[in-house]
Amino acid sequence: MTAQELIKQNNEKRELLHVPNKVYYEQLMVYIRTKLLLSEQKTEEILMDMLDHLLEAQEDGKSAKDVFGENPKAYADDVIEQIPQEEKRDMVKFWGRMAFQLLAYYFIARGAILFTIAYFDEVPDNRIYLIPSLIQLALMIFIVWLLIRLLFRQLNKTAFDGKNAKGRWKEYVGAGLIGGLAMTLIALVNWFLPYFGPAAPFPPASSIGVGAVFLLVSWILKRTEWQS
Repeated sequence: MTAQELIKQNNEKRELLHVPNKVYYEQLMVYIRTKLLLSEQKTEEILMDMLDHLLEAQEDGKSAKDVFGENPKAYADDVIEQIPQEEKRDMVKFWGRMAFQLLAYYFIARGAILFTIAYFDEVPDNRIYLIPSLIQLALMIFIVWLLIRLLFRQLNKTAFDGKNAKGRWKEYVGAGLIGGLAMTLIALVNWFLPYFGPAAPFPPASSIGVGAVFLLVSWILKRTEWQS
């Protein structure tokens, strides 16, 4: 069974847990899943074993604390030590897929913006400048990577603090501000970065077409992740 199939089955089986057991288990699950360097396949297999064990114990009238102990974080740390790290090949495949998605959004957004400008004004310069474009893409990839790392680190840090959705409003506001600042930084760089170096005509329709191809490549990579 693939990691994605295990996740789907996990989502269905968790609904069978009583509320206190479900809260306890989901805290364990979030804490373990947000360790990005662990093997996703092994992580999901172990989480499923834990869930099946808890469901059996629940039928016998036992609680999650009876099964896993009073200190869920300590238990989760012991479990994490048993999970191997993700293989480099799978890490490259994951981040490669993310890069193709960003490239797709970049080219589709570029084409849409040029089409919009041409509709209201004269046809803008549709050439693509190699060096400024590479700088913009590198900045976007770095910021998205940084935001993902920060998000997962925050989720991991607060997995056992017992806050519900309402209690996390400060975190949501903070995440929104950081995301807004990141987008503002990208926009400012795009605005002030001068056009220079080699350039070639790249009409809006071609830009959207290339973006669609990159989206297709990203989708194919995701399918291969599910089947590996």
